[in-house]
Amino acid sequence: GGGGGLWNNIGMLNLRLPFGRGRAGTAKSAKEGMDRIKGSAQPVVERWLLRLASRALPDALYEAVSVHAFNKFSAIVSNVALPQQRVCMGGCEVRDVSFFLSVQTGMYCGLKSYAGQVSCTFSVDPNLESDPRRIGCYWEEEFEALYEEVAGLQAMPSSPASARGDRGWWGWLLVACLAFAMQAVCPGVGCLVVGKLVGLLPSRTLPRLADVMRDPITAEAGGD
Repeated sequence: GGGGGLWNNIGMLNLRLPFGRGRAGTAKSAKEGMDRIKGSAQPVVERWLLRLASRALPDALYEAVSVHAFNKFSAIVSNVALPQQRVCMGGCEVRDVSFFLSVQTGMYCGLKSYAGQVSCTFSVDPNLESDPRRIGCYWEEEFEALYEEVAGLQAMPSSPASARGDRGWWGWLLVACLAFAMQAVCPGVGCLVVGKLVGLLPSRTLPRLADVMRDPITAEAGGD
């Protein structure tokens, strides 16, 4: 939640999973990728763009655009850390929590930790898999194997990008987002305003800005 309200701050971000490195190697690479994402401006910008689109577009058009954008993912994964002690709601103890995502995608995996337990909820397109419990069984087997493999390893250190916040990306991402937004509203004015802003930047930053404008996700993954 954010701002004391009962809602989620959601942003769709790409996390590459380099399979072929073994269970522990893949988990370590995934954690390093998450550290880079958390230390960047990308999640904030993604949420800002999503909120801007929800306010600026009619409901029907926003729904069509969001479904089209989210359909690009083979699977969507969320990871939620809940209280490590059981809590009560309305005088009753909460024994378990499940998450579902109402997005038309192939598969949604809702990972969560609660009261010392880790579990995952699966929502699957019935055209791809008629029984999500089969995927749950495979996931449980892999999770137990991963747990055994890393049980004797030390905790994985955080990426330096997470500690320093990667603040240098704020300027480039905000300018890129402004360009996309203004081009959608008014192409001529968008080019004029963005051209003025770019003119204020040092010349050595322009090639990097061009990379962000072409593909912000790839440029972010490559920057450090």
